[in-house]
Amino acid sequence: MTKLIKNEFLKLGKLKFILIHLIFLLIIITYYYVNKRVITEEFLLSLIPFIGVGVSILFCGIMSNEYNNGTFRIYLVKPINRTKIYISKLLTILLTIISILIHNLTIYILFTHDINVNFTIKYFSYSHSLILISIIIIMLSTIIKSSPLTSGIVIMLLTFGFSVFELLLLVDFNFLEFTFLPYIDLNILNKLNYVNTILGVNLSLKKSIIINFIYSIFFLIIGIYIFNKKDINC
Repeated sequence: MTKLIKNEFLKLGKLKFILIHLIFLLIIITYYYVNKRVITEEFLLSLIPFIGVGVSILFCGIMSNEYNNGTFRIYLVKPINRTKIYISKLLTILLTIISILIHNLTIYILFTHDINVNFTIKYFSYSHSLILISIIIIMLSTIIKSSPLTSGIVIMLLTFGFSVFELLLLVDFNFLEFTFLPYIDLNILNKLNYVNTILGVNLSLKKSIIINFIYSIFFLIIGIYIFNKKDINC
């Protein structure tokens, strides 16, 4: 498994990995100087959705590119459990997300000289939806052979997922409160009280974690099943 993950990072390339971290570094530095050398906790939390967007662009072709380039054929010569291949690719995405989260938090601490344990817990708990997003990315990349389409779908979910939830509430689709739609907007946890009051719903961090965990397992099983059944000769 370790060799498979290492291989995935080699495919990604050092330049892309460094570039995405550099982009966030520049964003934070720019904000720091524009905002009179002050970085707020709210700003750091507001960067979490952009991590989802960045990762969707970076890994939208993690499966589809291998189909299109025919590089999956190597696994026919050197048999490897397909589930391990799928999990190794997913772990590559998750490790990249964790590295970006730690990178951004480290810069924040260096600028503020403040290590707040409560905020650190809040920061990572508010980032939990990135796990579901990673699983959706790799599942869509397995099903769809178009990297731009995969990236587009994920970005649309991140951008309009909550808006769709709001519209469907107007026709009394209250069961949507138990779907991932209201929680895929990674900024929603910052304004739960406002949203609950305005829309008359009962969204919470605890429910978000439980619901996203259930959907993550569901989409993971679907993705692995499809990958195991898919013809990698195509």
